[in-house]
Amino acid sequence: MEALNKQTTVESIRECWALLFPFAISDRQIGIWLVAHDPQIIRKGISSAGLKYERLNGAMNLDHALRFASSVMNRMTAESNQGAA
Repeated sequence: MEALNKQTTVESIRECWALLFPFAISDRQIGIWLVAHDPQIIRKGISSAGLKYERLNGAMNLDHALRFASSVMNRMTAESNQGAA
């Protein structure tokens, strides 16, 4: 059952990414994010990167989008952890 939930989460994150970017994201990257972040934070990071992609009129490559999304996720997770402490 847990494997099914994880696969559903991975697919949901991939769909979120695909709605915002013309380039694909790897399952490996999604897995890395899932180890470090809550799925809701991942979606918010992707959404923030998507907004930046639009502001830049698509002048963002895969590496830039991944790094920006990861930065947002790292900040949000840190803030969440501080609030829980």
